[in-house]
Amino acid sequence: MTFTNRLKSQGGQALLIVVLIMVVALTVGLSIATRSVVNVKNTTNQANSQKALAAAEAGVEQALKNDTAPGAPAIVGTFNTTGTTNATSYSTTVSTQNTTQNFLINGGDLVSKDDAIDVWVTTYSSDPATAFSTSWSGSEFDIFWGNDKNNPCNNAALEVAIIYGTKAAPSLKRVTIDPCSARRAVNHFGTATSTSQATTNIGGQTLQYRATLTSGSGVLPPNVLLIRINPIYMGTAIGVFGTPTLPAQGRIITSQGTANNSTTRKITVYEGYPEVPAEFFPYNLFQP
Repeated sequence: MTFTNRLKSQGGQALLIVVLIMVVALTVGLSIATRSVVNVKNTTNQANSQKALAAAEAGVEQALKNDTAPGAPAIVGTFNTTGTTNATSYSTTVSTQNTTQNFLINGGDLVSKDDAIDVWVTTYSSDPATAFSTSWSGSEFDIFWGNDKNNPCNNAALEVAIIYGTKAAPSLKRVTIDPCSARRAVNHFGTATSTSQATTNIGGQTLQYRATLTSGSGVLPPNVLLIRINPIYMGTAIGVFGTPTLPAQGRIITSQGTANNSTTRKITVYEGYPEVPAEFFPYNLFQP
């Protein structure tokens, strides 16, 4: 091989090395650029998400501030705008908690252990003069709870306090229900009129146990004013059913915030009616 040919061969190798270096540099450069674009996009999405969430929270605050009634027109608001670009807005609606004959109490959230919750059987009134002015003489009141069908002792027991009679002279009746036979041997809880593993879907939740209180058996007294249900041993989701249909238990505030006209976040808040003071119950709850 002559000297000239050697130079041509080395020139081809140098070109190949330069091309490889350019490919590596371009790959690294594209990787860095792509990561930068992704980071900017993620940062923008996070910022828009926070804006949308803040807007949804502002909508909830407006509904609470205005004491918006269920079924009222949607509350809308827009802020932090630059023309129509990067607009942040909210739209908030208020509805009653229950729209069917059977529904989940506490807005579908878990009712905590030993944290009793009221079930309104008459229409709630914030005016003391009209509160409990009427009563409910239902023929049946069903309670659904528990999610472990195969292990009864992994479910809550329930203590049900029924206030009945008149507002001037109310009486209280207590019903205790426990799906766990081992616990019943100790706590002597009953099963109301019936407790069965009758799977029931209420509000999207599958509840395994059911207790039926009926007027015919004498378990459900006439002229009921209020029913309070207290989970014992553990918290649980609770559904109820009444004949005739029970009234609204509170309101549900649903607020959707939108940022940059694209990113949306939704908040749902349950607001139950004020409860009867707990001090009323300790002196009466354990009376026969």
